Amino acid sequence: MASRRDLQRRIAKGVGMVLMCLGLPFYLEAQTNNINYAPAQHLKANVWYFGDKAGLDFSTGHPTAITNSQMQAFEGTAAVSDDNGQVMFYTNGGSLPYAGGVWNRNHQLMPNGNMANAGGCGSSFQSSMVLPLPRSNGSIFYLFTTDCIENGSLGGLRYNVIDMNMDGGLGDVVVKGQQLTNRTDESLTAIQHANGIDYWVVTHKLRTDSFYVYLLNHTGIAGVVKTKIGKITPDYAGSLKASTNGERLVYSGLNWTSLFHFNAETGQITDHTDLNQASYSAAFSPNCQYLYVGDGVGKKIYQYDLFNFDPAATKKHIGTTTSLGIGSIELGPDGRIYVARFTTSQYLGVIMDPDYDGTQSNYVDNGMYLGGKNSKGGLPTFANSWLGGCTSYPSENSSDFINHILNLRVSQIQPTATSLNWDAPAYGQFLVISRPMGETEWNMTEVNAHNYTLEGLNPDTEYEIRVIPVSVNNFDFEILTDHLTDVVIAQAMGEKVQGDNSLQVHTPGMLEFDVFPNPTQNYAKLSVNVGDKLSTVTMRVIDISGRVIEERNYTSVEGIQQFDLNFSGYSNGIYNINVTSNNISSVKKLVVMK
Repeated sequence: MASRRDLQRRIAKGVGMVLMCLGLPFYLEAQTNNINYAPAQHLKANVWYFGDKAGLDFSTGHPTAITNSQMQAFEGTAAVSDDNGQVMFYTNGGSLPYAGGVWNRNHQLMPNGNMANAGGCGSSFQSSMVLPLPRSNGSIFYLFTTDCIENGSLGGLRYNVIDMNMDGGLGDVVVKGQQLTNRTDESLTAIQHANGIDYWVVTHKLRTDSFYVYLLNHTGIAGVVKTKIGKITPDYAGSLKASTNGERLVYSGLNWTSLFHFNAETGQITDHTDLNQASYSAAFSPNCQYLYVGDGVGKKIYQYDLFNFDPAATKKHIGTTTSLGIGSIELGPDGRIYVARFTTSQYLGVIMDPDYDGTQSNYVDNGMYLGGKNSKGGLPTFANSWLGGCTSYPSENSSDFINHILNLRVSQIQPTATSLNWDAPAYGQFLVISRPMGETEWNMTEVNAHNYTLEGLNPDTEYEIRVIPVSVNNFDFEILTDHLTDVVIAQAMGEKVQGDNSLQVHTPGMLEFDVFPNPTQNYAKLSVNVGDKLSTVTMRVIDISGRVIEERNYTSVEGIQQFDLNFSGYSNGIYNINVTSNNISSVKKLVVMK
């Protein structure tokens, strides 16, 4: 009979052989907020214009307020940037309550850019959306618009065509106000086709249970898929949003929130789930695990875990706004989620760490100062693929003893440790195995629970982690493989238990800091620990209005180092000290008291 250690070695060896032979393991990638969402990956969403001449520029990787917009919008807007991250044009979709138009990169109306009487409305929640005509090399764009309830929604869904070869390369509207269907809700989104080239344009018919999904390919509008599913919407339905992998669709119906599956190959919408939560807008986390739902009237933001078989049961309150209400919620190209606050706020709310569970997601109500401009109720609408991408969702189709899917989840990813938990079936003993990507040796731990914290990890390192259910007895284990699902099966006494659960986790770089003494009168020290990796550290002092009043950069920092700070010219008060390094940002309060 084999010893426990021998059995563990055989299982680990079998796992390694399976992975090497198959070559293409199916990973559930846990993308965390420490990943650098480089601007080059999301250039089409690089510049945002919205609200009362408000804007954000993500060119540096983190947003900067810009105030050069000539557009006013009460709710939805759209904008598109070129391959260099420079804005090409932006729009509010139509008139009401402000002048409707399409503005070029010089912040002038295009020659045919007046959108009055074109069937759109700037008071529509998702008033507009821009998509490139597939295979047009970025020279032709389709601008989709929706009408608002103030106009009886008569304009419905329409498209306009913008040719960027016109007006000396500044662009012009060459086709305007072509109606696809009348009387839609103020709801609009786009999902990239499974072929990676074309797009699905999704809207919902007013006061019905019908979705209309239009295919945009190189010929233009090439067809429509109609699906009756979900609830009959009221007049004031909210936003449509898709996960970046195109597999999930959420519809905010003001008095409810509906979650669906979307087939990016066929355009079909299936599997309606009511989360039983009033909402006006929603957004998916970068790793697609979490859905954030904004109760516009209730002023609260809730998180749902979509990796759970019953997402509605995972509801967690993660933030509340002090403004009049919550408007649009939008994932940014930097991996954070931005929240418009009705209707005169000079700040956006920000979910700083949306890939983290519960309040660890860190909602900051006054999270982004808009340079004195007001956000109103809307933010730009983008296609799902413009804001990143995540791997497929875990399977949800089995939960019995023989084929129980453990649904492995990761949270609290730290430089040297990460916490795991999974759905525990009837049996309760597991092997947790892990290794840095590219290495052949596995580290193993036997666990008699459905949670475990992996410790002793290296900062800024990508790990592969697997959990294998085992039955422990005096019989030998036989390692079997399934070439379709890349599972590892432990067989004992004729019973098979399986777990096709794996994670790919990238630990953040090291960043620990302190400022002392605190409170201070005139002088203090900044102590920073960045680990063994040679790093650049940026320190910013931010006042209570959100204004950066001092910034310092320290290069070639390694291990623990201290730097002198001079606050002799500062007034008494509370300041935020923001330190950024290794794609991690951390904030601590400092009191200056003289």
